[in-house]
Amino acid sequence: MLEKLETTTLSDIMQSCPIGLLLLDNNQTVRWINDTLSQLLGSRATLLHDKNVDEVSEPYKALFEDEGTVHIPATDTEDELWLMCTSKHLQPSGQAKFLVDISELRLVIQDRDQLQAELKDIRAIDDETGLPNSKALFQSLEPQVSRSRRYDNPLSIIIMRLTSLETLQNKYADNYGDILLAISQMLNDQMRWADIIGRLSDTDFLMVLPETHSDAASGIAEKIRERIEILDVPEVTIDAKDISVDFGVAEWQKGDDVGLLMMRAHEILDKCSSDAA
Repeated sequence: MLEKLETTTLSDIMQSCPIGLLLLDNNQTVRWINDTLSQLLGSRATLLHDKNVDEVSEPYKALFEDEGTVHIPATDTEDELWLMCTSKHLQPSGQAKFLVDISELRLVIQDRDQLQAELKDIRAIDDETGLPNSKALFQSLEPQVSRSRRYDNPLSIIIMRLTSLETLQNKYADNYGDILLAISQMLNDQMRWADIIGRLSDTDFLMVLPETHSDAASGIAEKIRERIEILDVPEVTIDAKDISVDFGVAEWQKGDDVGLLMMRAHEILDKCSSDAA
């Protein structure tokens, strides 16, 4: 091995290094860019030569930071770039920036995130409670409304709103998931085999009750309220006043579609919440 690298040899190594190199002086001025980084940046490299951090425009200022991901937007002639930047302070002065092209990796991550989002939308289960999610609920409610429209059978829905969500999340942060599961299990226990229950949103649960008039549905809602007040969560001591709920009960009427039925239940729920406030 060479005991000492000649200046020209060292320069050749730095120029041909597969990692982008950028050298700054103490004034945060670009003094040198190797061939790899120049090829990555294309014509944009000319925007950096002999420029300091105050003279370059966004997002090039990120190249002067010590660490992090740098996004270089596309131009008419060059594609966008994602670079991972690390730094090394040089003695007695200056700084070396090492930049790795992670554009392809970024595209893979974006594709993964998009697929995960699409998968979550397709899935019919709420992740936190294991209950059917809003998509599955509406898919189940539609045929029930159609059946009532066709045969004039009774059908009621209950929307239960967890009005103390913020209190539970703040006061019982470590056990919030356990509380949600306990509520979900309790609601399941109150339902008949033909009933449908699921989670509409962070605060709202929906119960679909075929062959049920509104007075019976209201009775079920009150029974659930009583059970909520004495909710038992294993290994968690909950103050009864920390869990509060409101209900919106609506029965299917002639001419109702899913939207109208849900709207009337929400109107009743909102009125209850308003009266309680």
